Amino acid sequence: MFSGLTPILAMRLVIFIEAMVLVGAAGMAATLRRADREKRRKGWTKFVSYFLIVHTVFACAGAPGPWFPGLVILIIIVGMAEIARLQCKRRKAGWKWRMIVIPWAVFGLLAAGTFLFAVRQPMSRIIFTYGVVAVLDAFSQLSGQLVGRRPLAPRISPSKTVEGAIGGTFCALAASLVLWPLAGHSPWFAAGCGMIIALCGIGGDLLSSWYKRLAGVKDYSGWLPGQGGVIDRFNSLICAAPVMLFVFR
Repeated sequence: MFSGLTPILAMRLVIFIEAMVLVGAAGMAATLRRADREKRRKGWTKFVSYFLIVHTVFACAGAPGPWFPGLVILIIIVGMAEIARLQCKRRKAGWKWRMIVIPWAVFGLLAAGTFLFAVRQPMSRIIFTYGVVAVLDAFSQLSGQLVGRRPLAPRISPSKTVEGAIGGTFCALAASLVLWPLAGHSPWFAAGCGMIIALCGIGGDLLSSWYKRLAGVKDYSGWLPGQGGVIDRFNSLICAAPVMLFVFR
């Protein structure tokens, strides 16, 4: 794994991943210390699930061959199944055609861009992009749970807060500076990429939440324990990857 990176970069990446996990675990423990047993169980189930997902994606991104493109194809297929499942549940609700067609068009464009990103970008930039996305997703939630007060978009996703978005963006910028050699050019270029990824990730999260709430469901599926579905888990990556395909070019 990470055979395309220099030993120093590979070691930096491993330290980064495990440090992120340890900080995330400490943050999760802090948010759940006064919770009841059921809430703690759900919280740690979500953490363990995210731990496995993050390590799986990094392993596929760092492995030679078609592992990461294959993983992207799997994510796209399952995401399509989730959209179809959601629309089948709502087909008798009188939805207009645009509420069915437009999501497929948007998801199709983003999915195509993500696949092109997976097959055209080198390992280093794939790892950089997902590393920033993973930090954004994890620490947006932790920041929101620890200090979140003001709703970011209450009609779309009541649980998301301004403080969570700011905290996640700040941590994503920090991650981009730690991983800047993977992006190439300079730390300033990497920081700019980190900001773009953060904005795309937050936008993708709100977009998927908007459609989910419009359909009147809490989760896209229960196929990933505690994650709300494959689209919920990977919406930030699916929105950021097509944009980064052009930024890196």
